[in-house]
Amino acid sequence: MVPYFTLLFAIMFGTLFDGKKIDKIFFFILSLWMLIFSAFRVGGTGTGDYDAYLRLYSATDTFEKVIDPEIHAEIGFRLLSFLGHSLGLGEQYIIVAMATLALIPVTYIIYKYSPYKILSLLIWMPYFLAMNMQTSRTSVAAAFGLLFMILYYKKRWIIALLALVIAASFHSSALILVLVFLARVSLKKLFYATIIAFAMLVFVSPFQILLKIFEILHLTRLSDFLLSYLASDDYGYPMAIYDPRIILAMGVVFLIFKCQQHIPKYFDMYYCKLYIIGALLMVIFSHVVIMAWRVSYLFLLISVVTIPWLAKVYNLLIEKNMGSKRVMSSVFIFLYFLYTASLILKAQPYTFFW
Repeated sequence: MVPYFTLLFAIMFGTLFDGKKIDKIFFFILSLWMLIFSAFRVGGTGTGDYDAYLRLYSATDTFEKVIDPEIHAEIGFRLLSFLGHSLGLGEQYIIVAMATLALIPVTYIIYKYSPYKILSLLIWMPYFLAMNMQTSRTSVAAAFGLLFMILYYKKRWIIALLALVIAASFHSSALILVLVFLARVSLKKLFYATIIAFAMLVFVSPFQILLKIFEILHLTRLSDFLLSYLASDDYGYPMAIYDPRIILAMGVVFLIFKCQQHIPKYFDMYYCKLYIIGALLMVIFSHVVIMAWRVSYLFLLISVVTIPWLAKVYNLLIEKNMGSKRVMSSVFIFLYFLYTASLILKAQPYTFFW
C-alpha cells in the first residue's frame, strides 16, 4: 500500500501550493508520476482486467482480428492493439497506451480550466484508482468523453464529435454522453429531479421504473442488456442509499444549489449541471453498482473542474463573512483523502513493471 499512499500524500502536499506560481511545476510532476504509476503497473487496484487486456492484445495481432466479431473488445482497443503489433511492441504496450490516452485529456482540461490544479488531481484520485488503475478502456472513454463535453459546449462540433467517437470506440457506455443535452434544463429542475430520484430509493428503485419505461417503448434489447448486469453475481448488487459515493455526490449537488446565484460570477453553470446529471445517473442506476459507477463516472469526471471552482466560490464567500481562508478547499481535501484512503486499503498490492 506504500506506493499508493506515497502518491496520495504527495498530491495532498501539492495542494498547499495551489494558486501560487509554483503550482504548475507541481502539477506537471504529479501528472507525470500518475502517468508512470498507471502505465507501468502489473495488475491493478482490482483483479482480472490487467490479464484480460494482455490476452486481448495478444489475440488482436492481425487486421483480420481487428474486424473479427469474436474478439470481445471495442474497435478502438482493437486498432490500438493492431498498431502495437505492427510496431513490434510487447504486451505492456497496451497498458501504457491506454494509460496515456486516459490521462492526457484529463490533465489538459484541468490545466486549462481548474483554479486549483492540484486539488483537481486529488478529486480525480478515487476515479484514477478505480478506473485508470483497473478498467483502462472505461477510463479512456471517460477522458475523451470529458473532452467531448467541453468541446460540445464551446460549439466546436467536428472535434467534439471526433472525441465522442473515440470515447465510444473504447467503451460503448460512452454513448450515454448524448444526455449532455440535459444541460439545457435549468439547474433548479435538475436539482429537484435528483432529489426526487434519491428520495424514491427509500420506496422503489428508479432502475426498475427505467426498465418498465424501456418495456413500454419496446426497447427490449436495451432492457435485456441492463437485466444481464442485474443477474450477474459479481455486479448485480445494489448500492445502499447511505453509500459514501452517493452521499458525497448528493452533498456536492446541494452545495451547488445553495450558491447558484454566486457561481455565474466565477465560472459557467454548465459544468455544475453536468455534475448534477452524473449524480442523477448514479442514483437512477444504483440498483446495479457497476452500471451506477460506470455511467455516472462519464459525467462525474467533470468534478475535476466543478469541485475546485465550487471550493473557490465558497472560499471567497467564507473569507468575506468570517475572515478564514480556503475553508472549503480544506473540507474537500479532507473528504477526498478519506475517500481515496478507503479505496487504497481495499486495493491489490502495487507492482511496478520493472
